[in-house]
Amino acid sequence: MSIYLIDFENTHAAGLNGITRLSPQDLVVVFLGAKDKTIPVDLVTQLTGPKVVASVEWKKANGSTPNYLDFQLVSYLALLITNPQVHENHYVIVTKDAGFDSAIDFWATRLKNISLERRPSISVTQNTQKTVSAAKSVKKAPVGVKKQEAIPEPLKKKVRAAVKDLGLKPQHFTVIYNAMRTAQTLPDFQSILDRGIRQPDSAPVFKALREVFTNYRTDAVTIKTG
Repeated sequence: MSIYLIDFENTHAAGLNGITRLSPQDLVVVFLGAKDKTIPVDLVTQLTGPKVVASVEWKKANGSTPNYLDFQLVSYLALLITNPQVHENHYVIVTKDAGFDSAIDFWATRLKNISLERRPSISVTQNTQKTVSAAKSVKKAPVGVKKQEAIPEPLKKKVRAAVKDLGLKPQHFTVIYNAMRTAQTLPDFQSILDRGIRQPDSAPVFKALREVFTNYRTDAVTIKTG
């Protein structure tokens, strides 16, 4: 799942280009400035149409002082990043304003397992893109601990076998693999499933996969003896 923070005051409707490519697990938060009095009809039609499956939230910045919206956007970003209940690890600031790179630079030495970048629109990655990845901010894993960058194919096979009768969709497997990769405990694993798949559909998934997850977590850390 990714979270997109849209500086609508800067990008206008063009910043939302690519929203139809997002998944149901993605979240788009649109920040409107004081001067954004109206929204184009075509944009409203698109956002409320069947092709947009991502969640969309609107935030109105009513202040008119310089950079009022910008400060609210980066403050909201900080709330998300530091909230232990938010498990997302990919954030995108959608704006052409290079001033937001200062926020990216700030988190560069503080991020843990989080990727943060700036784009001119949801779908467009140009030379203005600036990314802070976990590789810059996370210390090397201790000896004996597996890197959690990708799900091994044998584990994927076990997951598919365990949930083969549950009628899951492709996006559900994205949630499951992310939960396998990031969760450290069973409660964490269940929480990520609940958020991504939603209750009550997540309950049988958790039941089917709890043993697979436990075995994977146990195998992920090798205890050195002798």
